[in-house]
Amino acid sequence: SYYDRKRFIGDCLTSVLASSLKNIEIICVDDGSTDDTVKHIRRFARNDKRVKVVKAEHMGPYGARWVGLRRANGEYVHFMDSDDTIDANAYEECYRTCKENNLDYLVFLGMPFASETCTKAEEECTKKFEQHYHLEDECCNVPMTGLELMRKLITAKCFYVAFHMRLIRRDVIPLDELNLCNALYHADNFYSVYWLYKARRAMAVQRKYYNRRVHKDSITLAPQTSAQHVKSMFQDS
Repeated sequence: SYYDRKRFIGDCLTSVLASSLKNIEIICVDDGSTDDTVKHIRRFARNDKRVKVVKAEHMGPYGARWVGLRRANGEYVHFMDSDDTIDANAYEECYRTCKENNLDYLVFLGMPFASETCTKAEEECTKKFEQHYHLEDECCNVPMTGLELMRKLITAKCFYVAFHMRLIRRDVIPLDELNLCNALYHADNFYSVYWLYKARRAMAVQRKYYNRRVHKDSITLAPQTSAQHVKSMFQDS
């Protein structure tokens, strides 16, 4: 999903289209953008029929993701933020790992990055993410139930909720339960846990596939307080 991300959407889509796994669908949900982001995406869509553009009213990132999820046809889904990038071999390797181990849910790692001219706040946030995104050896490379993996990750103090660092079997996600949490921000705090709990077979791998951009306009550095983020999780849409 995207909202006013014309500065970054080209990097994002270029990285996804470079995937070594070619049989993918790329659903871009326009979350009511007011800039020219959708024009940039439609240029990509004209050149590659795998790119699909879906217009939506401004609902926030999670409402937009649910719109895209309802349009998805693939066996597995990955949620990509429009200001980030992903490694070219990520989908092929993650899909192979899921198929070889019959997984419903795969956890992997990411690498935060900021521009060379980043602010002090962006630099500090990047360092925090670098420390936060890690997986201990005892949690990795062994299939288990989602609940067992969650317990191991929490015990090893390496549990993180980022949607972007998961590949999830689509039928693990009940479409009629997408309104359980109507958060405008940080709904992954709920759904990452809930869907892992529902997974029959899950696994973690120590591979850094996802590249998370840290910048002043991201939700992470937005002026909303933690209390406002939590409150939005309990508001009706």
